[in-house]
Amino acid sequence: MDNKADLLQQVKAKLRDRRGEWRQIAEASGVPYFTLAKVASGATDNPRWQTLSRLAEHLEQGAA
Repeated sequence: MDNKADLLQQVKAKLRDRRGEWRQIAEASGVPYFTLAKVASGATDNPRWQTLSRLAEHLEQGAA
C-alpha cells in the first residue's frame, strides 16, 4: 500500500474507536462532520490528502 492508503486505514481505525466524539473531532480538526463520517464509513474511498492529514494530526494529539 502507498502512504495515503496506509494513512486512510489508520484514520478509519481511530475514528471507529472514537465514534462518539466525531462532532468534536470534526470541529477541532476543521473537517466537516459529514466528510468525517463518509471517510469513517468508507463511503469516500479516496479522500483528499489534506482531509486525511487534518484528521490524522488531530487524532494523534488525542484531543477531541
